Amino acid sequence: MNDESIPAVRQWIAEWSDRLGIQRLVKTRRIPYWHVTGPEGRPGCSLVGIALDETEPCIYHTRRLNEGDIVHELLHLANPEWTEDQVNSHTEWLLRSTGARVHPAPRGHALTDGAELA
Repeated sequence: MNDESIPAVRQWIAEWSDRLGIQRLVKTRRIPYWHVTGPEGRPGCSLVGIALDETEPCIYHTRRLNEGDIVHELLHLANPEWTEDQVNSHTEWLLRSTGARVHPAPRGHALTDGAELA
């Protein structure tokens, strides 16, 4: 199951895509944490990141997404030339200025997609 089945995630993606002028379909895909390695090559790390080079951008993640995650990754899509610091700063500003929630999506749904990063 992908996160698009969770109403809050669908709503956040639609609302923030509209606010940021993104007209491309953005998907999400849960991946197992053991498919992600850290800086020293150790498997089992957390990840939230967007793949920009796909025809349909996809937010890959190992944990439940929150609205802040969606805003952050969509800013990467809307402004691919920005540095991580610029994205972080603008994410914080947008969340504060809009009163957006940063808690995770509701727990009522199991996310066990199991897809691997290609």
